[in-house]
Amino acid sequence: AATEPVACTFGEREGATTVALVGDSKAMQWLPALEQVATSRGWRIVTWGKSACAFAESPAAEAGKAYPECDAWNERVLDELRADPPDVVVTSGVARNAWTGSATGRGLLVEGYATRWRTLPEEGMPVVVVGDSPLSPDDLDICAARHPRELSRCSFEAGPAVAGSGLPVQADAVSVADAAQVRLLDLTPWICPDGRCPVVIGNVAVHRAGDHVTATYAATLAPQVAQAVE
Repeated sequence: AATEPVACTFGEREGATTVALVGDSKAMQWLPALEQVATSRGWRIVTWGKSACAFAESPAAEAGKAYPECDAWNERVLDELRADPPDVVVTSGVARNAWTGSATGRGLLVEGYATRWRTLPEEGMPVVVVGDSPLSPDDLDICAARHPRELSRCSFEAGPAVAGSGLPVQADAVSVADAAQVRLLDLTPWICPDGRCPVVIGNVAVHRAGDHVTATYAATLAPQVAQAVE
């Protein structure tokens, strides 16, 4: 229900470069990747997060209903960013629809994202959109516990997992935005190599309940995230 945004600061607090991480929990899951390289690059990381809230111009939807608290939060975060512009905005989100006034609609969210991502660079804030991570089952930890020597039994197909995530909407929005300073970072090849999404990669658990990647695995993708930010 909160509408007042709360900023948290990580990394180099006096760093010369400010990276704003903005969005829902699927955006916040990439904080460990940014923290991993913050000291070496002199990055001050400021987070603005709100659960299930898409950082977009379009009216928000949640569970098939209007989400006005998200809309109010969005406007206030924009005000904060404009008052103290970061060097780059990193964002992501799980949303697949916006609120049309009577129902939910995919196209409206595409336009809402595109407008937001077009406007921010015009105001001196380039944007990195980290593609939403694939939709993952909540029982992967149970499966891994039951089959510790046969972890391949717990992997799942990338195609449906990506299709069920927010990534397709984000990709369409980046295309519509058609802005030179907007970049989509699709980490699917590192989360679901060869068309399958394993529960463990390089001895690190990839997924946690609630359709998120683990903090440890997010940190292993720091080079890819850092390159996109740079």
